[in-house]
Amino acid sequence: MNSGLVSEEVILTTDEGEQAVFSAWADRVGLDLETLVNSGCGCCVDIYTVWATPGQITELNTLLDAVRS
Repeated sequence: MNSGLVSEEVILTTDEGEQAVFSAWADRVGLDLETLVNSGCGCCVDIYTVWATPGQITELNTLLDAVRS
């Protein structure tokens, strides 16, 4: 991967809010969701490893924390 990018394991429930936040964030940072491998079962949890800048990862975690609370 390019320098400056870090990996993050993103664990999402199938909650529509979490899915929408992740999808919108991925779109904004230019991540093609169709290229990601879902390591979760898909029925109740999706698990993705994404590569992004530390700032983008912080943004994602902040957005997910907000929708989960």
